[in-house]
Amino acid sequence: MANKQAHIVLQFDNVNYALWKPFIENADHKLVDPLSDARVVVLTVKNFILLDHQFIQLKFDVAKGNEIQVWIPRNFVKGIAEGKSDLSAAFSFAGKTSK
Repeated sequence: MANKQAHIVLQFDNVNYALWKPFIENADHKLVDPLSDARVVVLTVKNFILLDHQFIQLKFDVAKGNEIQVWIPRNFVKGIAEGKSDLSAAFSFAGKTSK
């Protein structure tokens, strides 16, 4: 299956963010914007697969180029932007906390 590079927009409440934080903090290309009771995360992924009805399979780089693959519950996914678009200003209203 061909790679589908994309930006995946995720939203976590603070409890669920604590669980996913190690993956997100180690991701090479991400934006993390805090909200009062949640976090919005934009992850740049190398590939995503939507075959499962409960999870989305994501493949992205962590720790400067090491690839990781995770299955994340669909309820955290708020959007998918395919291609190589620059979303760095998309969530500027919340303040950038990481790159």
